Amino acid sequence: MAKNGSYVLAIAGRPLEEDEKELLERGQDFTRERIERDLTFYGFISFRNELKPDTTEALRKLREGAIRSVRI
Repeated sequence: MAKNGSYVLAIAGRPLEEDEKELLERGQDFTRERIERDLTFYGFISFRNELKPDTTEALRKLREGAIRSVRI
């Protein structure tokens, strides 16, 4: 899928432990190592972000008008 231009995200998770729930309720941060341990793989999300048919013309007009455009 990625080879054909799709964005591919892997999804995984696990239930929070009781002490983690308490930390979360107090707004405290977790280390990445603590969050990413013992995960269960749930699957992939795949999507494409294709340009609309009129995008090329709109970008051309912006360029002609000296308006800088940035895609994010």
